[in-house]
Amino acid sequence: MNLSLPEIQSLLKRISKAKKLTYSELAQRLEMSESGVKKLFSAKDISFKRLNDICDVLEVSLNDVLEEASSVEIREERFTDEQEKYFLKNMDCFHFFWKLVVERVNLETIKKDYSLTARQVSRYLTKLDQFNIIELHPGNRIKIPRRQSKRWVGRGPLTKKIQKEWGLKLWKEALEEQFDESESSTAKIRFLKLTPSSYEDLILAVSELEQEFIGRSTRELNLSKDKLLEVRLMSATSTGSFISSKGLS
Repeated sequence: MNLSLPEIQSLLKRISKAKKLTYSELAQRLEMSESGVKKLFSAKDISFKRLNDICDVLEVSLNDVLEEASSVEIREERFTDEQEKYFLKNMDCFHFFWKLVVERVNLETIKKDYSLTARQVSRYLTKLDQFNIIELHPGNRIKIPRRQSKRWVGRGPLTKKIQKEWGLKLWKEALEEQFDESESSTAKIRFLKLTPSSYEDLILAVSELEQEFIGRSTRELNLSKDKLLEVRLMSATSTGSFISSKGLS
């Protein structure tokens, strides 16, 4: 783990900001002066004990902070052929996987919200354990891999199915908000004329923005105690016209 102190300090600042803690409040809890706290976040050297003290105040472990500071890159994830085939035939199990592992919803909440029986839950957990997606222990105690920044890739039948169905569903709902003149609507369609170089810049800018917020989502899910919004995001770009060759015939 090759981390610099400024990276750790930057992450601690973001965590304190997410928890709405001011320098004054941090100083009070650390029993320091406000100026002393500010110096900590810009110091060239901090003791291990002092880092632990800050983490205790922020209600996170130093180990979690170090892991988050080192997990900058987004990992590409794909289902195996066996997983694709099984989930495609058993979408209820896939939906259970998504709520539990991706959305990180508490198991008891999933059972209650979807009126699942103990038998159904046991079946789902056993299958996810067989796929090495989770670790299942006696008494349905589970260990879910630590959340990392991931981008789901692949072109298998399951991936195509959920991208098409979820993409259309999201776009339809976003358009309905647009037509209802909802202030929360973000549906946008644009036509641009760009040089090939500018088009490449656009693709890169969208990718970098996506990476920034995937990383932020991972950090907040792992470290934030605040209630998080469930956000769906879809982006698409393509060259060409909206009007087909038969559009004027």
